[in-house]
Amino acid sequence: MNRFNLLCGLVLFDIVFTIYGVKCLGATEVNLICQGLNFDLFMFLKIIISIEVLPLIYFLQKDRYMKIGMSVLIVLYGGVAASNLWQVVNYLYY
Repeated sequence: MNRFNLLCGLVLFDIVFTIYGVKCLGATEVNLICQGLNFDLFMFLKIIISIEVLPLIYFLQKDRYMKIGMSVLIVLYGGVAASNLWQVVNYLYY
């Protein structure tokens, strides 16, 4: 699996678990951008931006700076995914 596929999977994981956590489990979105917007509008914008940015990353993934950027995004989204999973497991366990 290459880094682009990993990044796409992490973005999808983040979107699905965020919607599940907020809508089904009653969690609160802590992203500062979401604080000023409706959650549904925030998620809609997040999905649209992801749809627009991921193809750009795909076509530029051979660029040296894009490789660094992809590595940073993978670490960032990996942390977000781990946090989402941790919160869901804690909610279901307790």
